[in-house]
Amino acid sequence: MTVSTDFLIRFLRCAPLSLLLLGQATVGMAQAPIIQPGAPGESARELSAEEAVEIAYFDRGPIDAEDLIAGGFWSAYWYNGRIYGTEIVRGLDVLALVPSEHLTEHEIAAAALADQGGVFNPQQQFPVSWPAEPVVARAYIDQLERGNALSESFVADLTVALDRSASQLEDGARDKDLAGELESLSAGLDEDSGDTITGKRLTALAETLSGIAARLR
Repeated sequence: MTVSTDFLIRFLRCAPLSLLLLGQATVGMAQAPIIQPGAPGESARELSAEEAVEIAYFDRGPIDAEDLIAGGFWSAYWYNGRIYGTEIVRGLDVLALVPSEHLTEHEIAAAALADQGGVFNPQQQFPVSWPAEPVVARAYIDQLERGNALSESFVADLTVALDRSASQLEDGARDKDLAGELESLSAGLDEDSGDTITGKRLTALAETLSGIAARLR
């Protein structure tokens, strides 16, 4: 989910609950096109089935094994770290993602920090923002590592700085030297490298590092 809008995930409607790691993806009924909404100011694009990756699956099964009875998930939405699936006949299912080869612990934790505003209306798509927290930076790093966009040495430097930052922020401490180090790491990111998605992740990581630095000053 995308997560940047990489952390947000949309789900199959009127079908078994199937999660797709597409950044932010909206999936329709069987054989309908898979649409990836664009970031603010950008157009959506249609994805092929080969580009979609199923990261989780949940289905209650048929209501009756013999007779055809209307049922199944009518809709499902991500909100505050949980997936709420509304079933036509059997009520509400509340699910949570767990780390896997497709989604890291940092990405899941960062998704739960997404600010979707005080009122959630699934029929509208308001801008989503994330706080300047070390775990959010780690989530971007995980995504960039998955795409081989960061060197091992740079990731190691980021990890050390973020470990120290998390400890200092937890204690409510200030650290101007550490803030300067984070700013330097932020400046060292080449936001113009890679494809469009990689560039947005690099920009988001740089902004998050700068935001953490500001909190430490």
